[in-house]
Amino acid sequence: MESFIAEGKLGAKDLSVLMRRKQVPPEIRALLGEYTDPRVNFTKTATKMGRLVWNQRFLDRVRTVGMGAFLFDGTNRPASATAQLAADGSEVMAPLNGLWTFPDVAQAFKDSLGKENLDGLYRAIMRANGMVKYGKTVLSPTTAMRNWQSAMFFSLANGHFNLTHMKQAFAAFREQVAQKATGRDLAYLRRLKELGVVYDTPYAGEMQRFIEDAKIEDLLEGKGGDAVNFVRKANELARGFYSFGDDFWKIIGFENEKASLIRAGIDPAQAEPMAAQRIRDTYPTYSMVGRGVRWLSRFPLVGTFVSFPSEIVRTSANMMRTVAGDLRSDNPKLRALGMKRAVGMAMVSGMFYGLSAVSAAMFGVGDEEEEVIRDLAPPWQKNSTFLYAGRDADGKLRYFDLSFLDPYGYWKRPLTAMMRNQPWEDSAVSAVGDMLSPFFGTDIAAGALFEVMANKKETGGQVYSPTATTLDQTVAIADHLRKALQPGFVSNAERLWLAGNGVRREGSGQPYEVRDELAALLGWRASTLDASTALYYRSFGFSDALASSRRALTRTLNSSNAVSGRDIQRSRAEAERQYEEAFREMAHVVSAARTAGVSQARIAAILRLSNVSKDNIGYLMRGRVPPMRIGVQSARNAVNRAKVMRGEEHAREVARRFAEARGGG
Repeated sequence: MESFIAEGKLGAKDLSVLMRRKQVPPEIRALLGEYTDPRVNFTKTATKMGRLVWNQRFLDRVRTVGMGAFLFDGTNRPASATAQLAADGSEVMAPLNGLWTFPDVAQAFKDSLGKENLDGLYRAIMRANGMVKYGKTVLSPTTAMRNWQSAMFFSLANGHFNLTHMKQAFAAFREQVAQKATGRDLAYLRRLKELGVVYDTPYAGEMQRFIEDAKIEDLLEGKGGDAVNFVRKANELARGFYSFGDDFWKIIGFENEKASLIRAGIDPAQAEPMAAQRIRDTYPTYSMVGRGVRWLSRFPLVGTFVSFPSEIVRTSANMMRTVAGDLRSDNPKLRALGMKRAVGMAMVSGMFYGLSAVSAAMFGVGDEEEEVIRDLAPPWQKNSTFLYAGRDADGKLRYFDLSFLDPYGYWKRPLTAMMRNQPWEDSAVSAVGDMLSPFFGTDIAAGALFEVMANKKETGGQVYSPTATTLDQTVAIADHLRKALQPGFVSNAERLWLAGNGVRREGSGQPYEVRDELAALLGWRASTLDASTALYYRSFGFSDALASSRRALTRTLNSSNAVSGRDIQRSRAEAERQYEEAFREMAHVVSAARTAGVSQARIAAILRLSNVSKDNIGYLMRGRVPPMRIGVQSARNAVNRAKVMRGEEHAREVARRFAEARGGG
């Protein structure tokens, strides 16, 4: 039995089928734990055994081939063999533990195995981070459904329009989700795995890394009881469906591509690997992700899901290269295949803009109102493509952000930013930000912690009230972290419960709707344009921006070090730039709220709620920027503070600086 597995004649899935049919020798069945635990998941256990056997065989072979060539013991090795693969006591790399090799060989092992030696605090951080990401992806019905739906557009963009190949694709469903695959299904999927078509997508690859980082399997391993078994089965179902979401469409694409190549006169034996290569070139594939991107995906502060956008960049270039190659072919049927792929690319590139335009025309949404959405909506929606869904009973516009559905939205968001009605500098910054944010945007867990430390939510407003009691602040912080870090299915269940009990949202007062929460389970999350609420939360950011601009100047004026006139001028110029930018952005928001139907009186009342002064409200209403002034009382406070902390001489110096800065105004 083991020799069959080791020689590749019997895969882990085959072993699973044999175990169900009671055709495995008793000693092997006992080894796998059937007699000790009748509830064992045979597919999972067989997969583990197959992996262990293959890993051991691989390491044994490496030792046989490498000893004396690139592997050496500690007493007899070249001077340049300075890297040790693993410590003597390591069981993970046995029988290579304790051996020395060249640094580039050691790096190659590290790259190919995709592992890092994580110790101490960093290992704990990675584990916690992996658990959060796993919960937000695999354990989120909304995300899993979005993953499956959006992957369809890879097939359409590549001209793979023949959906009759779904019957082959459902082999992935029967194996990964239903776990009722037949021997024919397993043989078919094993062949596709050998060709690199399935089990190699960015989301599934990152999912497996999350599992390894978080030790999800270890948490459930060896535990019994009905509750634990239910959790284990639910987890396996979620993982299977998440992987199936990508592989389903890749199988359809592979069968389309293979059939097209055969029709073009290519021998079937050659068409199959050629089609597989094209799928790997034009569909996101985890094994093609570069080393730098993989490292970034494990960095706990930025880059939540970086593999996917990096693959969009790679596959987009490969799709154009494939189209160009087919169009230059002497084979007319290959040229037709190139044209079909070009049509698919054009269709997917334009269809989301078309859907948005049609829905806007249906519900009377003009360019001005769309710009209002971008000004007042959360930051991540400012360059999105919207599908409009009418208006609610209060006349507020409802819409869907189509970013989740369009895998090539990475290229469209910068274009949307450049076409918006705003200064070109703002458009350029927004476009570059959208292209870099998938790689360098704040990670989920880190972002939640940063918001707590800054006491400022991404959507505006405070995490907790600074004047509240310590207990109330702690509860508010804990609740904020809970909502930010909890698994996706918990958030879905919570919102459904709130909708069922008629609870209204904090801030906006809008009710949770059962229909919206049911639609969210299918991946479609509706948004409602509430201009008053958006204005209220954005006003907090305005107040913070004004305070920050003043600090940019007073920090220099209060400095304990020598400050020249040039330093004061430079600090004042920077402070005024920030001050003007804050007013300009907030005036734009006020104008957007007015366009959305909020009255002047209501706008003023909302701004007063967030402690915007009456004078500043007047300037914002008129779209003007007042001169930045340094208050007399602020200067006196600074001088008194300097006198107490540093003495009379420094107090006089601070008074001189403030006088010079005020004179600059």
